[in-house]
Amino acid sequence: MTGQERSSALVRWGAVCVDCGNADELALFYSKLLGWEIGARNTEDPDGDGEAGWVELRNPPGTMGLCFQGEDDYEPPVWPETAWATSEMIHFEMGVIRLGGGGLVGGRGRCDRCAVPGG
Repeated sequence: MTGQERSSALVRWGAVCVDCGNADELALFYSKLLGWEIGARNTEDPDGDGEAGWVELRNPPGTMGLCFQGEDDYEPPVWPETAWATSEMIHFEMGVIRLGGGGLVGGRGRCDRCAVPGG
């Protein structure tokens, strides 16, 4: 496919949507981590438990965004994998430029298990 053919495609990938326990909480976490703004929100929560709803984060360059869909019956994954438990289904690969407090600078880091709220 040439560049001309790609630019005239009828389908554009807009975002990745992640199911979670609390869309507001997880979106706020990733908004602060990535520096992205919350673009759209529908978090009506008739039960008042903070679990229902949908939140979209806007990627500043305008490329693919990140959305969070709160599910009332969400079961968080277990890591490391355990028999008969929901295992991780998606993960994000992110480069780290600088960690605060004298940590890693200008290199690659790996967090094998991070506590992510609402996830």
